[in-house]
Amino acid sequence: MKQFENPDFISVGSLAKTIGSAKREQSDELKGTIYRLYSDNQDVIEIQFSEGRIIHWKQQTTEFEVVANIYPISEAIYFIDFVNPNQVLESHSFILDLEFQIATHVIGT
Repeated sequence: MKQFENPDFISVGSLAKTIGSAKREQSDELKGTIYRLYSDNQDVIEIQFSEGRIIHWKQQTTEFEVVANIYPISEAIYFIDFVNPNQVLESHSFILDLEFQIATHVIGT
């Protein structure tokens, strides 16, 4: 099987090594910004980043604040991870690519 080579693509294995390091510093570089994520099912998520890695989350009728883990992966790409304070068995993870204005959102339950 031929291996796929794309220098602009971060493999899952490389991503895990990058964000899995306990020595990785968290970032508050997104402080003061607001992003709206639009899904295929017309759902809109608004994430506002505040001081101290606090995010304000709005999605339809759901709204909360939580301290998130925010790691820069590379220039203009961030990994954001938190547990929903209203549903502690629900975690959210994002890869936010500011250059291409895209995001990958994974919900774990």
